[in-house]
Amino acid sequence: MIFWIQLYFHEVACCLSQTKGISMDYKKGIYKHYKGNEYEVIDHVKHSETCETMILYRALYGNFDLWVRPIDMFFETVEIDGQEIPRFQFLRESK
Repeated sequence: MIFWIQLYFHEVACCLSQTKGISMDYKKGIYKHYKGNEYEVIDHVKHSETCETMILYRALYGNFDLWVRPIDMFFETVEIDGQEIPRFQFLRESK
């Protein structure tokens, strides 16, 4: 029993330490991917094994699939034709 309690607190501490330095200051709403499609950011979530913070978002086309992407990757820039642009650009709040 004590082992499981220690393991639980170790996992909580690991999850908390992995959120340090990660800004949760982002807007939920509609974003445009640099390739042109639009997506709705629903929330941020945690990976169950690694505690990595990810963005949960829905495609606003086709089957309206749900996706997750690491938060750092979601908000990073990509280089297109020698120009740095956001992978996803905020357009507007959801209705």
